Amino acid sequence: MSRELYPVVRGSAVGLGLFLLAAVVVGAATARPLGATGHALTRTSAGSAVSVESVVPLVVCPTSFALAPSRRVAFPSLTTLLVATPLAGSLAAYTDRQGYLTVVGPRGWNCAASYGADGSGGVSVFPRGASATSIEAIAGSETSVCYGCTTGRACVFFPAAAKAYPVAYQSACPARKPRRESTDRLSATVIAFEDPPFVKGEGIPSGGQFPANGVMTYLPGSYDGSYLETCTLPDNIHSTCTAILNDFVARYRER
Repeated sequence: MSRELYPVVRGSAVGLGLFLLAAVVVGAATARPLGATGHALTRTSAGSAVSVESVVPLVVCPTSFALAPSRRVAFPSLTTLLVATPLAGSLAAYTDRQGYLTVVGPRGWNCAASYGADGSGGVSVFPRGASATSIEAIAGSETSVCYGCTTGRACVFFPAAAKAYPVAYQSACPARKPRRESTDRLSATVIAFEDPPFVKGEGIPSGGQFPANGVMTYLPGSYDGSYLETCTLPDNIHSTCTAILNDFVARYRER
C-alpha cells in the first residue's frame, strides 16, 4: 500500500485498519434487532477503555425481495453505532425493510437493498442524485446459506475456504487477488483489504477513481455466510470509511 495503515480491530471493536466495506445480507433467522442501546469500547491515548454511545438516524431503504416477507417490521427513527466515533454527527445507519442488514454511511445519502430467493443480498448507500451503481458508495452484502457463494467469495482471502471450494466443486477458486490489492488479517475470521484507484478487486464497487477499502468475514461451518462491506470514497475522507467499517466489523465479525 502507498499509505500508512491505521490501527486495526483484533478481537474487539477498538479501531479498524486500511482506512477501512455494503452489499451485506443477513438471513431472517440471524437478523439482529435494531434500535437497542449498545455500548462500544474505544481506547484513549493512555490505553484505558471508555464506554461510548453514538446515536444516529436510522433510514429504511427501498427493498426488493425475490420472496415477499410474511410480516412488516416497524423501525425506530434512531439507532446506536456499535463503535464510538467523533464523526457520528455526519453519519446515519441504513437498513432494508426487514432489518436483515444494517450499514453505516454518510448522513443524507440515498440507499437501496435487494435479496434473492436464497436469502443472499444486501444494502447499498450512495450520494443523492447518483444510482446504486455509483463509483462512490458504501455496499454491504452476505451470501446467506449458499455454500458455493460463501466459499467462492472467501477463497481469495481465507485458506480454509480455498481448500473447501475445490473439494466441493472440483474447480479452482473463482476469485483472483489483483497484484496491487493489499490485505490485513484482523482476526481468524475477518480480513481487511484495499483496492487502490483503478484496481478492480474484491471491493464492491472498485476499479474506479476512488480507493475501495473493505472487510470480509468467513467462519468455516457457519450457515450465516460470508459478509462483505466496501467503502469507496474520495481519498481525503478515509476517516469516514474507518468509522463505517469499524461498525460493520463490530456487527458481523462473529456471524
